[in-house]
Amino acid sequence: MPPRSLASVLPKVAAVAVGRRSLPFAQLLKEWPSVAGSRLALVATPLKLAFAKGVRTHAVLHLRVAGAAALEIQHDEPRIIERLNSFFGYPAIGRLRLVQVGPKPEPGKPRSTAVRPRVPPLALTDCKAIDAVVGQADLASPELGAALIRLGQTLRRHKPAPSL
Repeated sequence: MPPRSLASVLPKVAAVAVGRRSLPFAQLLKEWPSVAGSRLALVATPLKLAFAKGVRTHAVLHLRVAGAAALEIQHDEPRIIERLNSFFGYPAIGRLRLVQVGPKPEPGKPRSTAVRPRVPPLALTDCKAIDAVVGQADLASPELGAALIRLGQTLRRHKPAPSL
């Protein structure tokens, strides 16, 4: 087999490496911090670049956005699109689609796997005491009484009765 030029092989190799994603998307991923700017790169990451079938302009860029930064990005969308299109050299991106997610965990720290502690049931004497206090009140409706009983039980679970 004779040697072939890199230019003839590169598109096939790039297609395999990038997979179903486009070559412009691969270029964008590679240069994202410098193209988007350091502030935007900290809170947003490109997920995919979706072109309409048969068209290679005015694609939708899906961005993974951390929390409240979505509002700022939405406000700056025209400026961001202009900056991205100047990177490509043609109007490759027509709009942004933001996918809001929680903040990324810090490198080296595991994600929080906080589990709610199991709340023990109230003692029967506590339930009777709460019922007695609510029963003495002159309430306008039974729904209000039921709500007060639930509130009393919740408060008692989180803060035990003082010892006398």
